[in-house]
Amino acid sequence: MMPNLEKLLCWKAGCSEELPVRFGGSWAETYTKTVQRAALPPYVDGLFVQQEGFHRPSDFTPLMNAIEDKTGIPIALEGVFKWVAFLASKRDARVPVPNQYFGVFQDGTLKYRGIELRRRDTTTWVRKIQLAALEVLARANTPQEFANRVPDVTALVERAKRELRTGRVPLDELIVRQRLSRTLDEYVSPSPAARAALQLQERGRQFAPGQSMEFLFTRSGSGVHAWELEEALNPERLDAKRYSRLLDRAMRTVLDPCKPYLVPERLL
Repeated sequence: MMPNLEKLLCWKAGCSEELPVRFGGSWAETYTKTVQRAALPPYVDGLFVQQEGFHRPSDFTPLMNAIEDKTGIPIALEGVFKWVAFLASKRDARVPVPNQYFGVFQDGTLKYRGIELRRRDTTTWVRKIQLAALEVLARANTPQEFANRVPDVTALVERAKRELRTGRVPLDELIVRQRLSRTLDEYVSPSPAARAALQLQERGRQFAPGQSMEFLFTRSGSGVHAWELEEALNPERLDAKRYSRLLDRAMRTVLDPCKPYLVPERLL
């Protein structure tokens, strides 16, 4: 019997009444090479499918065959999620975004798109802590287990901030990478990347729009220290509070979609 596609397919961008985190092992991600032919926006390269009682990869085979027969698009199953969390749209917090999510497959493998871990301008330090937080949460199998692991994430973040304040984080893990959006003389209020470029321009360097700058945030002067400067930065000048805010933002990404499962005292 041919599966009912309208019943089985659930593209989360159109399910605003759903909670942005789903448990139960019935999520699967399927990928296509020609997503436009599947009537999906061009930035979405997969489908998220939910069906009660579907837990094993083989459970999705009839549906996948039906999709291929219906669309002519080759489709492959990447895995079955144990749970998956979708980030809220900035325009409407009630609507999850289909290309910004994180989750864990049944074999424990993490999958994430559109979060700080995937961004080039995220410092190595923030990326490492966010990944460690996801690894802690990945061990949860139920909403209650998820909520019970939030204090472990909080402790992880506080430990990381303590290491930052005491100078135990290598400076190269705190490098920020940002691109110049225009020529330096076109900036009315120079961005951090532009201020780092100006420091190097004083030493004979030339820059053009689109170039990537590496720098550290500092508590004095221009607020940045270009990484390529010959003078090493005194660690005491590092702006630890700003780096802590960057980490807090990454942790909100991880925990905000899960608020329905959390009690207030467990939130960051």
